[in-house]
Amino acid sequence: MYDDRAFEAGWNAGVMADGEPDAFEFSQYKDEYREGFVFGYGYALGFRMASSWFGVSESGRMVCKYSLWGAEALGRKHFKDPALLQVYLDGYNSEMESEAEDDQDD
Repeated sequence: MYDDRAFEAGWNAGVMADGEPDAFEFSQYKDEYREGFVFGYGYALGFRMASSWFGVSESGRMVCKYSLWGAEALGRKHFKDPALLQVYLDGYNSEMESEAEDDQDD
């Protein structure tokens, strides 16, 4: 069962956050909390940067970075506009490419 309260707590924490969380510490939270945090953080970042597109892209990047389940399903859930969904997926894919490059450098 989906935990709306955990999502809301994560959203609120993401909106108030000054930066991205530590990956290990972040992994200890419930999936719904992490989902809320990522999308709340992206929303607030887009607001601060005066670019909702930037915030949407960052949400996609963070979904990849923190290995949240169902990346495409999450995008479809949060972004009904096909253009925003594409920006989200582009952010996700850019993080995937970045991680692949980092792995090649090791």
